[in-house]
Amino acid sequence: MMALITFCFLALLLQTVHAQSAQDELAQSLEAEGLPNVIQKYEAALQHDPHNEAARTILKRLIAGNYGLAREESLRLRQVVRQYTHLSTEVLVTPEEPGEPLILSGTVHNAEDRPIVGALIYVFHADTKGYYTPVAAMDEPNARLFGYMKTDSAGRYEFRTIRPGGYPQAPIPQHIHMLVTAPGYRDHKCQSTCQLVFEDDPRMAQLGERVVLALFFLPCAFCCSIRRVRRAFVATHTHARRIDERDRITVVVVLMLLNVLLA
Repeated sequence: MMALITFCFLALLLQTVHAQSAQDELAQSLEAEGLPNVIQKYEAALQHDPHNEAARTILKRLIAGNYGLAREESLRLRQVVRQYTHLSTEVLVTPEEPGEPLILSGTVHNAEDRPIVGALIYVFHADTKGYYTPVAAMDEPNARLFGYMKTDSAGRYEFRTIRPGGYPQAPIPQHIHMLVTAPGYRDHKCQSTCQLVFEDDPRMAQLGERVVLALFFLPCAFCCSIRRVRRAFVATHTHARRIDERDRITVVVVLMLLNVLLA
């Protein structure tokens, strides 16, 4: 187990280094070639080599950064990044991103509690101010902080990010969106996605568990039964580790709803 944790941590560390390198390469490419040529260049690189993680990272940085990318083009490139996802680890942020750094990990299981290999996981969330994008605070489909992963041979995934802020104009708790799909499993088509929330978020205590359940579960009530929702709420969890503390305190993050995987 320790060897596995070490491996995942080193993989994320390597991805963080690659992310910074990609940021530098992107700045140089944009200055020399211009935005349209850069997009074409790195899309072609991925078509030539679908495992070219450097090219994929640069396209992610184009989406997340302030480079004058039109919203429609940003949404299109997001699908390109999704198409070429192959790793079980992901880095959603650059080292300069403000906020409390976190590493989140978990396992995707089916209804028989068996791990699912190759499940596609999409995660996104707001920044520390509670904004999905600087231009449009509630533009969830075009969220700046996002990532895709595919679960490994044991159904595991892990990603590095920061703790998001709550919405500034609404009492919704801090949360991370998660959407899971997998070949051979039907999708409930819940557009609200799963929600990861934090035990020590003051808004959780202020609102109370019943209100939080209503806020996060009712949008999916027509897609899956309350019984299924409650079971997922009880049985499924993920761990978030603050990576800036010496004592490596574990913070439990409750996975409110696994809304897509039913045999």
